[in-house]
Amino acid sequence: MSRKGRKLAAAFACAASLLTSTAVFAQAPFADTHTATLRCLYQDLTDPTGARTGEIEAPGSIAGTWRYPKVWSWSKFFTTYTPQAEVDALCEKAVAGLPDARYVQARVAGTGLLQLSYQIWYTGDVKPDAPIERIVSFGDSLTDTGNMSTVSQTFLSFFGGALPSSTWFAGRFSNGPSWVEYLASRNALTHNSWAVGGAQTEDAQFGLINGIESQIKSFFDSVDVIPDYKPERTLFTFLVAGNDFVNDSKYATDIVRLQREALNNLVDGGARKILVVELPNVSVAPVFDMGRKDREAVHQRVYTYNSGLDGIIANVKKRAQEQGILDLEIRKVPAYAKFDQVLRSPASYGFDNIKNSCLEIDSDSFFNYIKTPKPRDYCVADRFMFWDTLHPSTKMHEVMSRWATEYGAPAWELK
Repeated sequence: MSRKGRKLAAAFACAASLLTSTAVFAQAPFADTHTATLRCLYQDLTDPTGARTGEIEAPGSIAGTWRYPKVWSWSKFFTTYTPQAEVDALCEKAVAGLPDARYVQARVAGTGLLQLSYQIWYTGDVKPDAPIERIVSFGDSLTDTGNMSTVSQTFLSFFGGALPSSTWFAGRFSNGPSWVEYLASRNALTHNSWAVGGAQTEDAQFGLINGIESQIKSFFDSVDVIPDYKPERTLFTFLVAGNDFVNDSKYATDIVRLQREALNNLVDGGARKILVVELPNVSVAPVFDMGRKDREAVHQRVYTYNSGLDGIIANVKKRAQEQGILDLEIRKVPAYAKFDQVLRSPASYGFDNIKNSCLEIDSDSFFNYIKTPKPRDYCVADRFMFWDTLHPSTKMHEVMSRWATEYGAPAWELK
């Protein structure tokens, strides 16, 4: 993104956050038990790219409690003792009445002025007989499952607009589920994401977009009051730093140091199962063919960053052992090398285009994400590595999810 684009994005985030804080406080108090309207996201099966989605309300409501550690809307979620299977059944029934629709995910409606949709946290040990009972993700747009979309809707709704549901699958930066959603689905695990599109290691855009450390703090501030939650039973995924190098010019060595502290904080909070994902080579993304002069510089930063991950993981493990924590398991996914394998042999993974974006986007602009670019005439979405000029297609996300299974600890029993 250009320097001008980053300034526009900062203004956008600032306005959205200010508007969001008003909506949040209009819904207080959140410490009490409430009922919330159930919203069901669905995929429009008539769209050959898979990107077009919609939302329908299910009859009735579910009981639970709102949690919000900060005023920003992406930090807010709804906890409920209602089993996920029961919630899914309600949504399946609601979506079944629509033609050519497939149920994707349940969310709940806020009760403020804008009535935005928020993620659900299913309280209790939701998979007691398995080594892992849920997945929680931290990171940026590669793992964001609608958080940036929610806060963006806050801003756009005041001007009669909305993010195009025909271009970005249910608020994801792709045309379908993200890699961690594929992982969760294969393993029948509930999943919550604190990842935010545009996030860097530190807070970005004047502190309005939570960096990885703020995401971790926000998470523990929220779940510390959830009864019977045991973080040692959660698989935490950790993938961030692309925006530090693509949208900024941070030093890779500084990013590695900051991420070591973030991992230490995650362990201090009780995390015992952590999956750290290397950065793929983002410098091969189509955006670097649009007049940018920093491809090699970004590539070098990514390489330096990835080279430092083994060291910080070893450091975090050593510190934990010194504190008497003997059950910590941190695994690293070598995403750089795995991504390179796809680039060298794309046909083996079902791709015949690794150079262009499926969407017809030919400029490096923040506003691409609030427009409705159409697929290129020659795009078959499942054959393209990139959906837009930076982010992978959902087909590539599915490939990435297999890496998580391959490099996760055997004791986690990931499929």
